[in-house]
Amino acid sequence: MINKLTVLCILVSLPMSMTLNCYTCSGLISTACNDPFNATGSGVTQTGQNNNNTYCQKDAFLGIITRSGSTSCIATNSTSLSTTACCQTDLCNAAYSHYQVSFLMLIGFIAALTRIY
Repeated sequence: MINKLTVLCILVSLPMSMTLNCYTCSGLISTACNDPFNATGSGVTQTGQNNNNTYCQKDAFLGIITRSGSTSCIATNSTSLSTTACCQTDLCNAAYSHYQVSFLMLIGFIAALTRIY
């Protein structure tokens, strides 16, 4: 019989083993890629499920947005000029506010951990 911990580990690892469909575009080529994002705009495509993407990514540099899929992603918010946001659900790199909420949730989680230890 499989114990509850084994089932939980399997369920948690499932989303990470599936490939993601992500938006791909460059704000240098298409203004539809920049915020506010226009998913149906010229120059905006989707990667589809036939890829190795485990992350959807949104990069911003000097207000120019690039959206893509990747196998690894490191979120940064080092300056107001350059930001990288990472997410792990289909087409999640469309939203602007999603990344702000995720970043705030991460900060809250880290703050909670530091209080525990």
